Amino acid sequence: MLNPVSLEPVDYLVIGHVAHDLTPEGPRLGGTAAYSALTELWRYAAIIHLGPIANEMDSVLPKSFAPTLFGITPQGWMRQWDAENRVSSREWMDAEPALSKAGAVVISREDVNGDDEVIEQMAHQTHVLAVTESAAGCVLYWHGDRRRDQQLMNIS
Repeated sequence: MLNPVSLEPVDYLVIGHVAHDLTPEGPRLGGTAAYSALTELWRYAAIIHLGPIANEMDSVLPKSFAPTLFGITPQGWMRQWDAENRVSSREWMDAEPALSKAGAVVISREDVNGDDEVIEQMAHQTHVLAVTESAAGCVLYWHGDRRRDQQLMNIS
């Protein structure tokens, strides 16, 4: 077991799992945590980012966690598996408490089956929503404003 006294504080903590995604191009590393963090040991990081892949965690942080910025990538709460382990989209149950506490949320258009109504609803429930659109870039919802990634370069 690691000795917490010897650990250095961190600014960014991601909580989630890594995955072995099977793609048409072959297997690849997947999951938000795989790309965003190397350890899950600190509760008082300035930024805590939840990134589930299989509904493996609650979407609300325990009270003992005190980040300055709480971020979420809710993809894992928006998925379900059938008997043959095929993944499909599903409605994220109890999303409102997590969205209202989150300072930043990242989803893909694919996560909500391209449903603009769901995207708009989520944008109104959180401070910042980034919606990735594969090769088309992303759309950022911030303070009631909607901008495409090309427009983001002009924000001062």
